[in-house]
This record gives sequence, C-alpha cells and structure tokens, in this order.
Amino acid sequence: MQLKKKHPVEPVILTCGLENQLTGTSEPSRCEYQYTFSTPSVCKRQLQTNAQDHIHTEL
Repeated sequence: MQLKKKHPVEPVILTCGLENQLTGTSEPSRCEYQYTFSTPSVCKRQLQTNAQDHIHTEL
C-alpha cells in the first residue's frame, strides 16, 4: 500500500504596512499553514477599494 503525501497548504494574507514584514504565522490544522505579511504595495489598492466603497450614486 502506498501512502499519499499531503502537500502543505500555505495561504498568504497581505495587509497594508510601512515595510515588507512577516507579521504573523499560524497552523490552523495539520499541514496547513497561514502567513500574514504587511507591505506598502497593498496600501494603495486598499485605499482605492475603500474609496470606491464610499462612493454615493444617489441624488
């Protein structure tokens, strides 16, 4: 019998920050890891998304 090797799942969450930095790690379940990074490159996109969320189209 051959065992199937489970490859680790590693989602990455990007948040707005002043510098590129690993800000958190967790292991929600076995062989499943989650990383949180802060980076300035995400800040502009977050600001644009937030601005679009606050646009009012009613008269």
